Amino acid sequence: MTDVRILPQGTLIGFTPLTPQAHKFFQQYVQSEDWQWLGCTLWCDRRPAEELAIVLIADGLDVEVTR
Repeated sequence: MTDVRILPQGTLIGFTPLTPQAHKFFQQYVQSEDWQWLGCTLWCDRRPAEELAIVLIADGLDVEVTR
């Protein structure tokens, strides 16, 4: 089961937490501003997005990249 869906859109990358475990991870470890969230997706620049993806995988979350 996918925990987080990653949506690459040019220079912005979207992260959509799909499971309670993923939502908890974002609440505890991801510092963001309200304006970075569009609906249930967190959008950020490519540089921090790569680091966030690595941390998500290292924490044991299942990540799916949707193009």
